[in-house]
Amino acid sequence: MTDEQVKKIKFLFSRKVQAKEQKIYFRDLFREARVKAQSNSENFEDIIFVLEKFGSFLRCENGDLGKYAPYICKVAEKSSLSIEIPKKSPEFHTDFTSLYDLVKDGRNSAMHEGVFARNLTQHAVEISLVLEDALMSNEKKAKDFMMRNPVCAFDWQPLSFIRQNMLSNSFSYLPIFRDNRWKLVSDLNMSKYLRESLSKAERRKRLSQKLKDSRVELMETKIVSSTDEIKQVIKNWDGLPICVTLKNSSEEIVGILTPFDLL
Repeated sequence: MTDEQVKKIKFLFSRKVQAKEQKIYFRDLFREARVKAQSNSENFEDIIFVLEKFGSFLRCENGDLGKYAPYICKVAEKSSLSIEIPKKSPEFHTDFTSLYDLVKDGRNSAMHEGVFARNLTQHAVEISLVLEDALMSNEKKAKDFMMRNPVCAFDWQPLSFIRQNMLSNSFSYLPIFRDNRWKLVSDLNMSKYLRESLSKAERRKRLSQKLKDSRVELMETKIVSSTDEIKQVIKNWDGLPICVTLKNSSEEIVGILTPFDLL
């Protein structure tokens, strides 16, 4: 590695704002690509594209997965899932370098379908999980882990549209601002309201109702500031999604935090 490349990796894990923004940017890219791969067992390409983009960023020039290996593996070392955990539990985990080689060699293979593609996708997902963990290894605040720009429900929206948003995005909860505080619309309460021994005509009527005119029960939830530390956020947490707001405005939501985001 050149001095410039070493400095870039050190900078990435510094406490500077720009470094944090870069880490979260790539973390989100890996997270989005991983979700796509998990929904299609043969879709490894999205993670590969992010790996290549990340490698190019770290190396300061274009190349291929082979040339990016030392830089990406260096970042992966920030996670205990890269080396230490695989050493202690080799029957459950593969070390990062071996995983990377499997993906690199698989990427260059002509076989990209069937069992081969599914195995390659699984290895790519595991790589993404390690890198996501590495990139977040020094982060401690709610804003670092939350899902940004959450889809919200509004009282003026019909239940049919809220239902559509939930199903289209696989959301179990949508935040809604009512009575001067953030609450949650849950898939459970929506289902109860839309399916409680209704005739076809009654269900159609309820689907067309605005949320404010319906009897869908809203759930109370915890509200935290984006600058709150995670160790404080998780105290007395009941497991429901947490609404994350700006420090000086409890009305402006900036994210949603779930236990899944902290795993």
